[in-house]
Amino acid sequence: MQLLMPADAPVHFDGREQAHDLTLSHVKQARKRICFFCTTLDSILNNHADCLEAISAFARRTYHAKAQFIVHNTQHALSQGHGLIGLSQKLTSSIAIKATDPQHRQLTQYFLLIDDIAYLFGQHVMRYLGHVSFEDVSETRHQQQLFEQIWSHGHPDLLTRRLAL
Repeated sequence: MQLLMPADAPVHFDGREQAHDLTLSHVKQARKRICFFCTTLDSILNNHADCLEAISAFARRTYHAKAQFIVHNTQHALSQGHGLIGLSQKLTSSIAIKATDPQHRQLTQYFLLIDDIAYLFGQHVMRYLGHVSFEDVSETRHQQQLFEQIWSHGHPDLLTRRLAL
């Protein structure tokens, strides 16, 4: 007999492949807004071709689409040629990358929020262990409040901005 779980019940994940697959599923679900907070632009979560294609499609789908990424540091991602940086430089009206304010640099968790309804959350980016929900408005709102606070104190990341000559 199969037990049915409520739609808002969190599903636990453990491992890089699961984290990537769940991130991709979330990004494909997005209609209005993607919010991502992490210590860095993680290559497992959002630098695979399929994930970059999904973010690009999302950003181009509608004029109102917004993808916001806020991280502590982009130097490593920049040196590794992270695809999201180039994508954000091409789609400046839809994709923004900010650097966190020093007051938030002690935070080690990561989370991805989709359209005020879905989330992916992990305690530490080096360990792909966490939980995800595709339909939990309450928890997503709670994480959205934290994201808004971090975003409002963040600064445009000068390393990833497009240079116009």
